[in-house]
Amino acid sequence: MASSTYRNVEHVRVVTVSPLSARQEALTLVLIIAIILGLMGLRFYLVRKNSPKGTQLQAYQEKDLFLRNQAPIMYRSLCSVAGDILDIYQEEGSWPTVERLEEEALPPFAKDFLPPGLKGYVWKRYPGKGWVDYFGINADVGRDSKKGFDPLKDSFVLRIIDLNGPKRPGPVLVGPKGQDGRFCWQVWIYPSPRDYPGAQNLIKSGWKWIVNATEMGAGTEVVAPR
Repeated sequence: MASSTYRNVEHVRVVTVSPLSARQEALTLVLIIAIILGLMGLRFYLVRKNSPKGTQLQAYQEKDLFLRNQAPIMYRSLCSVAGDILDIYQEEGSWPTVERLEEEALPPFAKDFLPPGLKGYVWKRYPGKGWVDYFGINADVGRDSKKGFDPLKDSFVLRIIDLNGPKRPGPVLVGPKGQDGRFCWQVWIYPSPRDYPGAQNLIKSGWKWIVNATEMGAGTEVVAPR
C-alpha cells in the first residue's frame, strides 16, 4: 500500500519597515524629552504645592552660606562650643567664664587650634537671668593683611538662652526644625569691630543672626523676646 505524507507548510509574511528619516528621528527625540521635562515639572509643582513652607528669613537674619573667608570657621567653632558651655552650666548652675573655657581648651576661646586670622579675638562674657552672651572682637583688624588677618566678620556674639528662664534678650526659633528644647543658641555677627551693644540692642545696631537651612525648615517660627 502506498503511503502518503502530509507536510504543513506555514506561510511566512515578511514585512519590511523602512527606517525613519533623520528628521523624523529628531522630532521623536524632541517629543520624548518634552514629555520627560513635563512630567518632572508636574512632580516639582505637586511637591511644592503639598509641602509646608519654611520660615521666611527676617531682615536681621543671614544664611551661613553667605559667610566668606575665615568667618565660617569661627561660626562653626561657636556652634560646637555651645554644647560644652551648656554641660558646664547644667553641672555648676552658672555660665562659665571665658577663662574657664580657655582652661578647658575649647576653641575659639582657646586659640591653639585656630588659624592665624582668628587668634586675635578678645572675648568677654555678659551673663543675664537665664541667658548669656559671649562677645568677641577682632583685636588684630588693623595689622598687616599679608599676615592672614582677614576673617571678614570682626565682631561675634554667641548667645545661649535658657527657654525656661524669666526673660529672653532677643527672638528665638521654635518648631519642628528649630531649637525648641530647654536651651537654644545663636551666633550673631557684625562686619567690623565695635563695642558690645547690649543684649537687647543687637537688631537695632545692625547685627545679623546667622542661620542655616535646617533651622529655617517647615513649621518653624521666629518668636519675639519676652
